[in-house]
Amino acid sequence: MAERKSNFKSGEFLRYKGRPLVRSGNTLYYGNMYEKCVIMLEILTEKEVNGQQQADRVWVQLISTDESPPPPPPQQKKYQKNPHKKAPGRG
Repeated sequence: MAERKSNFKSGEFLRYKGRPLVRSGNTLYYGNMYEKCVIMLEILTEKEVNGQQQADRVWVQLISTDESPPPPPPQQKKYQKNPHKKAPGRG
């Protein structure tokens, strides 16, 4: 297999419109991890076009880069009402 030459130095990423574009397998990440969110693109299916594999279906998701734990969910009051129980004072 022919070895691909890269014009990038170690630690550099391909950039698109000034933001890093990183691929890991069938998942691509677009954006800077120091910003509040990045875009994740996951290639679901591929098809062959002119002898090359091209993405056919892609799942796009906006991901928060905030590593702090999410706030706890709001407390929900739960109660159960018994419709057969008589109200006090009614007889």
